[in-house]
Amino acid sequence: MVYWHTDETDQDPLAAEWAKQFVNTRRQEAFWALWWTEETALRLARFLSDGPGQLLANATFEINACLQLLDTSPDVARSGLEALRDELQQGLRDVQALVNGLYPRTLFELGFHAALKAFQEALDGQTAVRIVWQNELTRQRYPSLFELVAFRVVQELVFAVLYWGNSNSLHVALRESDQGIEMYFEDDGAPVTLALDFDAEPDMRALALLSAWERVRWLGGRMHVENGNPQGTRVVVHLPMRHEEK
Repeated sequence: MVYWHTDETDQDPLAAEWAKQFVNTRRQEAFWALWWTEETALRLARFLSDGPGQLLANATFEINACLQLLDTSPDVARSGLEALRDELQQGLRDVQALVNGLYPRTLFELGFHAALKAFQEALDGQTAVRIVWQNELTRQRYPSLFELVAFRVVQELVFAVLYWGNSNSLHVALRESDQGIEMYFEDDGAPVTLALDFDAEPDMRALALLSAWERVRWLGGRMHVENGNPQGTRVVVHLPMRHEEK
């Protein structure tokens, strides 16, 4: 088990072992944070190129083909334009989903509860991983910074499983505690490789966990990661709220 803690003065032996194995210097931590930033930009570029970019290129070709058929085969041209319309509508939905992921308007306008529900609905039926949600939160709104960090942590940890977990199922549970929110993420996929070094290709899921941990640290929270035997990974996050925010 690896125990992640935000307090650098903490003497917990597991926290010390994590610091030794995973991020033993500020320079190395910054290196992997930069790597993750570049990887995120690369994934975004690939999505835009393979998704909307390719769709628009195909649309240009199909429109030209339909224009040539307008006089000689108007029915064929009409059918082609209708099919193109459907493709463009799907492309628009994909772009809207991307924009909402980058800038979750629901979160800023309606809060964490509503944004979490929208996130669940967006994933429903769109992934091969079966996700079981257990949301026991009763509070409708939290401080704005707390909501933003909480939502991004959920995003990071869920996408880490969907993209790199090789999992069939994921269980996500959220509940309130006296100090804040507790989050639990448990999957049945491949264990995450926590050790990162400059000479090896990084485990992308480990970088996603590092990104989530950075956010948790902003709020002075804690994060536990435990690999199952022989498979599966469990992540437990505690996000605290300061007394004056409650």
